[in-house]
Amino acid sequence: MSESWHDFMFGAFDPAGTVTVDKLPGALWVQALSLRVFGFHIWALVLPQVVEGALTILVPYRAVRRLTGPAAGLIAAAVLAVTPITVLLGRGNVSDSLLILLLVLAADATSAALLTGSLPQLLLAGVWVGLAFQAKMIQAWLALPALAAAYLLAAPATRLRTRCAHVALAGLVTAVVSLSWMTAVSLVPSQDRPYVDGSPDDSVCTQVFDYNGVGRLTGNWVSVAGPPSPLLVAAKESGRLLTAETMGIKPSWHRLLAGPFAAGSGWLLPAAVAGALGVLIARRRQAGATRCALPSCCGAAGSWSSRSSSASAPI
Repeated sequence: MSESWHDFMFGAFDPAGTVTVDKLPGALWVQALSLRVFGFHIWALVLPQVVEGALTILVPYRAVRRLTGPAAGLIAAAVLAVTPITVLLGRGNVSDSLLILLLVLAADATSAALLTGSLPQLLLAGVWVGLAFQAKMIQAWLALPALAAAYLLAAPATRLRTRCAHVALAGLVTAVVSLSWMTAVSLVPSQDRPYVDGSPDDSVCTQVFDYNGVGRLTGNWVSVAGPPSPLLVAAKESGRLLTAETMGIKPSWHRLLAGPFAAGSGWLLPAAVAGALGVLIARRRQAGATRCALPSCCGAAGSWSSRSSSASAPI
């Protein structure tokens, strides 16, 4: 991908461009561009993750400061900076660092929309989530319910119909950006592009929504595309493959609160719920105070106007 624009465009795995990687290539595009600029070296390969991790710390500060002040913004940035999984991703070679940065940018745009009711800001959040889809596929969509609920419950638009329309438009933007690369690849004849890895039918939709989607939840993702890799089989048998099956964690509503998931990031979920409730209550109180103040201000203005007109009327 760093030596051929054809391989770059299709996310090809091999120099001949005969087969793609088994995921969308969004995060790999950033790495390939870094290698084109700086040459092939381990630091050039890891540099994008370092930059993404640093930016991920700065964005929450701006988003939280906008809602609750600089002190809360510093606390939010500090907590994210010392979260174990954040530290590990910043020095690794995976697509999650770009995913987190883009989703944090989406949350930042949503926080701006909460204060102003700005539709462009909410649409920008949809763009960020769509780009995050290019990095980690449907995992990026897991943030959509939270962002939509925040806007529906706390945006300043008085009519629920207006807020619902804004969220629907943002969802449409998210879908268009998310599916853009998949659609473009699907329109290219199979003989003119690499074979889509992770799918038995050369379909990027199967790769994304089955092999990297439902298959991950059911545990059948290793064998979806045919005979499993000997490396994956050996890792699975030795217990080194971190799947729900090998770790003994079955799919459930409390999956993120148990075992390694809880140690990595699940411990932040209670704080996230508490923070969301705090922002919602504060926004509703602010909106209520504004509505209560407007009639009194209008009444005072009206009485002042009547007094002024009566004082200036001729006797």
